[in-house]
Amino acid sequence: MKKNSKRILILLSAILLGVIILLVSFLPKNIDISYIAAQYNSDEPHIVQRNLTITMKGKLYRPLFLDTRYEGSCVIEGYDITKEYDLDDIIFSHTNGIGNITYSTIKDDSEKTWHLGNVWIKDDVDAILIWGLAPSGNPEERVRIVAPAVTSEEAEEIMDIWRNDVTITKKKKIR
Repeated sequence: MKKNSKRILILLSAILLGVIILLVSFLPKNIDISYIAAQYNSDEPHIVQRNLTITMKGKLYRPLFLDTRYEGSCVIEGYDITKEYDLDDIIFSHTNGIGNITYSTIKDDSEKTWHLGNVWIKDDVDAILIWGLAPSGNPEERVRIVAPAVTSEEAEEIMDIWRNDVTITKKKKIR
């Protein structure tokens, strides 16, 4: 009888610990960062067009077994729409870590949206990679913004981390 009671106590303790870990994973991490970033044309990755600042303030949710979600703001210097419109929540796919960065607002009684492009973050926003439209919105102008980076070499280091992260994720998915 004591053996069964001990097993039940151990089992209940393990279940309780699992539930606590799961619940804690739903607690958000506050994000308040500002990085210098390198912007370059996708066709010329070794030439930094300009340096700009990316500022993110919000909450990052990383629940176990679910997609990561960021809610808050992401203001990119030179992209006025990132100040004027609200950032839609970014959902980062658990399969490749990539999310869509879209802004929206209500103007003249209608909803306006602007899809900047795709975004990837490392861990708790230790690095950011955005690839998409230039501030002009011209679909012919594709840019990449990498932070924190000032030079093309620093940007390439972050690109290598992203490439490695996506490769590891794909290998995990295949197995």
